[in-house]
Amino acid sequence: MVKLEDEEYWKSMINMALTKFLVLRTLYHQPSHGYAILEKLAAFTRGCCTPTFGGIYPILRDLVSDGYATVEGKTVNGRKRKIYSLTEKGKNAYECALTTWNEVIPYLQRAVDELEGTSSLQGEVSDQNQGRDEKCRKEKRRVSRNG
Repeated sequence: MVKLEDEEYWKSMINMALTKFLVLRTLYHQPSHGYAILEKLAAFTRGCCTPTFGGIYPILRDLVSDGYATVEGKTVNGRKRKIYSLTEKGKNAYECALTTWNEVIPYLQRAVDELEGTSSLQGEVSDQNQGRDEKCRKEKRRVSRNG
């Protein structure tokens, strides 16, 4: 039985939700190999929500098999590495995910602020976020039509 009062449960849920997004984010900025992705995520999250090798490689494998990324064997610092790069579809997926997170975060922050007796939500989603949201919806429709 799940114990909702268990902090580890919530950390696990957050970690699962963020890992794929953060892997996409990392590859969006630069092609990389698995170990370097883990290092970048650990530095970016300061150790919070850092996936393990066992968690990251299935994500990378799925990104490749679903057409969001490509993989190429290269030698890096004298070691053979699999370098992952986002495809256009992968870049669009990251931008779509970014739009979604940008929509959700203000409300999540509002829920946290309400608990603490403050409020940081200043109005609704900005026009910029709405523009990105429309781009995301268009891309979702295009991808679903094209398979």
